[in-house]
Amino acid sequence: MIYEIDKDHKIIFDDFRNVRLEEKADMIFVDPPFAINFNANMHTYNRKPDALAYVEIDREEYPIFINELIKWCYDNLKDDGSLWIISGWNNLKHILNAIDDHGFHTLNHCIWKYQFGVYTKKRFVTSHYHL
Repeated sequence: MIYEIDKDHKIIFDDFRNVRLEEKADMIFVDPPFAINFNANMHTYNRKPDALAYVEIDREEYPIFINELIKWCYDNLKDDGSLWIISGWNNLKHILNAIDDHGFHTLNHCIWKYQFGVYTKKRFVTSHYHL
């Protein structure tokens, strides 16, 4: 799905493997699956079907998937562009390794803390994402 903001700016909402850019991007923002065996059918939070695009990835496949994603980002981002990635803590190491392996320079590591962590009996509640 492509949203045209104006003649020079657009937002593309799709799996990176389906996207072919005509020119390199100023910014790429990705929210890859977390590979935590999440059941996406549990909650839809009243979203429309076109917004329910989460597809989980097996934990064993995650390093390969992330390397493909980061390589695609590197190949499609302008030299002075910005890459933003959302990640939970579970597989963050694969993302950080891929960033280093593909030649990116990490400028900052931001934490997005939220108040609505999912209740759990056996683990600490996760209430933040890495950006």
